Amino acid sequence: MVSAYNRTNSSDLLNNSNFQFLTVWINIIYIALMVVAPMYSPIIFSVMTVWSFINDRKFLKAHHAFVPHWWWYFLLPVYIFKRQHNNNLGLLWFWLYWVSVLMAVFVMIFLDVKLP
Repeated sequence: MVSAYNRTNSSDLLNNSNFQFLTVWINIIYIALMVVAPMYSPIIFSVMTVWSFINDRKFLKAHHAFVPHWWWYFLLPVYIFKRQHNNNLGLLWFWLYWVSVLMAVFVMIFLDVKLP
């Protein structure tokens, strides 16, 4: 169900900084963590992702927008797709997520980063 809020306001209002961090910046930060502190990077990455995910869900609820179920966190691309599609926000951030994942993979291959 799409609320009236989504149909009357700009899509930029629902694509807040927590969501942008969750979709794009988190992958870039993960690369830096793998280079600087490979042993602790999965823990730091997980904490940042969960924190951003929780804040994004709170933000959507506060704005009476569609909030995908919490268990979609385990399949983050599906969460991003459902969030954007069901709030009529377009799929730009969904595709930017995949671009950032591919960038992370290529940079890790280029830098020859070993996963812990």
